[in-house]
Amino acid sequence: MSQAMLGWVLGCTFVYSALFGAGSFIYGRMPQFWMWLVVCVASGFGMARVLRGFWSTSDVPPSAPNLPPSPTSPTSRPSTTTR
Repeated sequence: MSQAMLGWVLGCTFVYSALFGAGSFIYGRMPQFWMWLVVCVASGFGMARVLRGFWSTSDVPPSAPNLPPSPTSPTSRPSTTTR
């Protein structure tokens, strides 16, 4: 299974288990609540692991740093701020 599909499945599982767990807690069904809580936490850890993999392996090359233009560049303009 691709990492994107795994992340999608884990994300859906995370959200729905949180919703079903909240409903179980509100209606006082504590055994169901604990089960949904375990599923929510497990899918959250899995999703964090998948996302960490996405963030660490980027196909986009790093961009140039955002430096101010040098004073000798033709596009630099004098400051118009007065004090």
